[in-house]
Amino acid sequence: MDWKTFLTTLVDSIAWPSIAGVALWLFREPIAVIIQSLKKLKYKDFELELEDNDNTPSGNKDLDTLIASLQYKSHSFRWLRRNTPLSFTDDQFDGLIKQNSTILKSIRIRRYDKNGNRVTPGHPGVKHIGKQD
Repeated sequence: MDWKTFLTTLVDSIAWPSIAGVALWLFREPIAVIIQSLKKLKYKDFELELEDNDNTPSGNKDLDTLIASLQYKSHSFRWLRRNTPLSFTDDQFDGLIKQNSTILKSIRIRRYDKNGNRVTPGHPGVKHIGKQD
């Protein structure tokens, strides 16, 4: 086997696992939300049943959505509006943070201009700081 054949075989065998790994990493937060709401999963003749969001432990669907999105990383309000079903204004996010100050903290997310210079103040954001009761 020459080196070209070896390299082609190596790339061929690594391509799909690499793509699957990158896809899982990119969609880790939505996947985590789905896994948390998973009620039943069947393998043959695939069956998937998700828990109703209204029956979440805290009883507050918006808070549960926010906490699930913040599980791994803090986010700006702007990011949350674009990537979750939450469409709150900045004031509504601040109100939710104040109501749940034992588990949420208001922060600023760094932002940069087109030249790479840091712009202050950053975007308003939120950080998960504790466990939900």
